[in-house]
Amino acid sequence: MKKSVYNLLLVEDSLFDAKLLIKILKNIDDACFEVNHVLTIASAQNFLKKKKFDLIILDLMLPDSEGLKSLNKIKSCVPKTPIIILTGIDDKKYALKALSKGAQDYLIKGCVEKDLLLRSILYAIERNQLRLELENKLKEVNLLKTRMEYIIQSTPAVIYIKRVDKKHHFQFISENMKKIFGYDPEQFIQDPNLWEKKVHPEDLSKIKSQIACLPSKNHCFCEYRFMNKNEEWRWVQDVIRIAQNIQNNSLEIIGCITDITERKENEERIKYYAMYDQLTDLPNRRLFMDRMNQAIAQSKRDQKNFALLY
Repeated sequence: MKKSVYNLLLVEDSLFDAKLLIKILKNIDDACFEVNHVLTIASAQNFLKKKKFDLIILDLMLPDSEGLKSLNKIKSCVPKTPIIILTGIDDKKYALKALSKGAQDYLIKGCVEKDLLLRSILYAIERNQLRLELENKLKEVNLLKTRMEYIIQSTPAVIYIKRVDKKHHFQFISENMKKIFGYDPEQFIQDPNLWEKKVHPEDLSKIKSQIACLPSKNHCFCEYRFMNKNEEWRWVQDVIRIAQNIQNNSLEIIGCITDITERKENEERIKYYAMYDQLTDLPNRRLFMDRMNQAIAQSKRDQKNFALLY
């Protein structure tokens, strides 16, 4: 089995301690360590500009720097590289300070055995790798959040989220509710019954029956009249879908409300001009045939005669 190779930088001014540590690392069978040794912080900083390391082993008492200042100088140079402190200062409070400043571990000279050193190095590298992966994931999440906020705000529609329960209370409503209909989105979250009050009474029962079928269909499409802040009826299109996870468990209801009043008015205008003469505004032959067919169908249904007066 091929051994994992790790590049280490050892910052230690004691040649005796450095040789002892390098000897311990060479005798470890589970991994291979390539060690570069420097005596001062300045030398370490120059080295770090030229080469990337998997881990830094740092003594705190050096000729050109002492204590936690040494740790801070290395951290400022390579903030994403894990650091293990190896020092003769046996002080728990001091060790906790070093760990709070970003050190991965705090080892005492003379107390370091082969297994302890290996475990400390590998754990520090693994923890740091997990931390970097988590940071990247958080960046991706924040980027996705920014994109979604932009899409929601730039879309000429109201995006909302409801709970998956019998009451279907709002959890989120986009700011477009105020831009398009004049209402503060928070009003609908604080008053769960407000939405029903603003829907036209003739349309409400139809919408409720469609929403009731959501658990089986997972989506529905509604068109209804909605009263805006100026007490004007607006036609809206409401596309509703249930969001599910991998296990097909319903998580939440997501909806998108669009104002289609202009489209509805155009449809009515087209329908009207199809039945009436544009010049005289009188009913045309198409309207006559439509009403005649309706009368014939009704007479058959009711089994009654009808008359046409000309």
